[in-house]
Amino acid sequence: MKLGANSVLFGGHDMAAAFRCIKAAGYDGIEVSAIDGMSEHLVLGRWQECAPEIKRLAKEYELELLAMEQPSQDAQIMETAMQAAIEIGIPVINCGPGGKSDDEESLQERINSLGELAGLAEHYGVTLCVKAHVGAAIHNTPTTLRALAAITSPAFGLDMDPSHIHRANENPVEALAQVVSRIKHVHIRDCKGRQQGPGTPENQANGRGDIDLLGYVRVLHENGYTGPVDLEVIGAKEYELERCCTIAAEARGHMQACLQACGARAALPLLVQETAIPAQIPATRVNKMDEKAIGVGILGFAHGHVNSYCGRWRDDPGLGIAVRAGWDHDADRLEQAVKDFGIAAAASVEELLAQPEITAVVIAAETARHAELVEQAAAAGKAIVLQKPMALTLAEADRIVAAVARAGVPFTMAWQMRVDPQNVKMKELIDNGALGRVTMLRRRHGLSAHTWPWILNSWHIDPEQNRDLWADDAAHPVDFVYWFLGLPESVSAEMTTQLNPKMPNDNGIAIYRYKDGPIAEVCCSFTCVAAENTTEIIGEKGTIIQNFGDAPSCERHPKDAPGLKWILADDSEWTYSAIPTPGSHGDRIAGLSGPLAAFLRAGIAGICAGGKGIASAEEGRDALRMVLASYVSVREGRRVAIDDARVYDV
Repeated sequence: MKLGANSVLFGGHDMAAAFRCIKAAGYDGIEVSAIDGMSEHLVLGRWQECAPEIKRLAKEYELELLAMEQPSQDAQIMETAMQAAIEIGIPVINCGPGGKSDDEESLQERINSLGELAGLAEHYGVTLCVKAHVGAAIHNTPTTLRALAAITSPAFGLDMDPSHIHRANENPVEALAQVVSRIKHVHIRDCKGRQQGPGTPENQANGRGDIDLLGYVRVLHENGYTGPVDLEVIGAKEYELERCCTIAAEARGHMQACLQACGARAALPLLVQETAIPAQIPATRVNKMDEKAIGVGILGFAHGHVNSYCGRWRDDPGLGIAVRAGWDHDADRLEQAVKDFGIAAAASVEELLAQPEITAVVIAAETARHAELVEQAAAAGKAIVLQKPMALTLAEADRIVAAVARAGVPFTMAWQMRVDPQNVKMKELIDNGALGRVTMLRRRHGLSAHTWPWILNSWHIDPEQNRDLWADDAAHPVDFVYWFLGLPESVSAEMTTQLNPKMPNDNGIAIYRYKDGPIAEVCCSFTCVAAENTTEIIGEKGTIIQNFGDAPSCERHPKDAPGLKWILADDSEWTYSAIPTPGSHGDRIAGLSGPLAAFLRAGIAGICAGGKGIASAEEGRDALRMVLASYVSVREGRRVAIDDARVYDV
């Protein structure tokens, strides 16, 4: 779960003060208030003026923009809010239900209004959330369930606020269990008593009231909720800044304790030298934890993606990553990296790992070297980012999993498909049940690599260093299938060599079968110079289509052509996502630099210890197993179980 605070708590102060203090209190992100009369943080009447400043502050204080609160259901105001959200990068808009309690006509009117706004949210590619509110048409669990049953749009969700449910004379923990599958945002605060208002700002701080917030957080965690949990404290507009800061910090401590108690988050080390927030907040950053960037070393530059990460980290100091040194057995590659990124050259792996200022490594050497390098880095206590594919063999993958587990270091595979915004949106549509049961998934993936003259003499097609390009690059869509659907039961595959016998397996298809579940197809061509469609997902309630999701299609996509669309059974026309297609596939690869930086910051802070990241070591091994099983299928001309022991022979 991502812990944030609504800037309305600092409604009597400017937006910069809100960002500074929310960061100082230790939150992961911020919910921006667009509530007229309570703040002047995001003023929708002049949002174009506000947007650059919000983006600048979010970057400066490294606070994720988790949501916007805009209470009105007026269609014109809401569309303006959605336009602002898209420009700023805010994924969720929270609004009020409106209407009157215990009035059937009012309830139906509000449900119809929210349904229309949900359609508008789909158009803009944002999520619209509503919460039960004391005195409104939707005010308790029964009326909430009525709204959820009527509005099935994937762009609509519930913003669950325990204080309103508590004041509706219900048990928030029990109520939460009834609606948790539709929750996409949580407003959290405490409340003493069951009066109409939430109480004084101090008594809204978590732990000050009567609500079982620990039980509440436990239900969220046990049901797999990982979205925003934003503190919402109102009524503090006339408070001096230090009083607002104290409330934010007190609530954040209680939220952290609840997460730790239910196993949702590890304990945090002390990140700020002074735990007390000073009486006068300085104009510069309060939290100096990132003043010294995390030191990273690069073990090998063979896999070219690492150059994209290094370039972004060099050019954007706000990411908090400093590449300090590199090693490569290839002297020419190392010399080029030193020149490009201004880093020190290490004479050996041991020399790089011995440097105390390097706390993490990216391993991008040839695939055959991965297992040994992970073992060395893990033994040295470094956080690890491992470039795909994980290894040449399952035995090597087992060594990697064992080394990470033994050392307990943060670890992640570097899969850019798992963080690509369009892919994330597709997975969200599946996970929230919009498509119902998925019956088929197809992912096409291509490169024109086998037409490149230099590839013939490269390590990429050396069987001792990388096997071939099917093993190297089909790993991407195979992990995509695994990420969406899990580990399959079996695979049937065909591979052919058509252009040059010295470069095998330039085209192939693998069909993965799931027990009592969908069929998934991975289709790869490494002789592909142009394409369009990349993903097709068919469910009992709808279909998703994605175009331009790989290099041959992305590089030549028409300027205004939408990349992602979907249609549900009751829809009369397609919904087109506002999520743009990157200008180049290089941009898509470089886009992983931000999530990797976030993983490393969290890992060094102790949050991701034990291997939880974009994809764990165990997940990397599973994806490799799926790839290697396809070779067994081709070799034996039959369907092969994913857990067939002969996969270890490949």
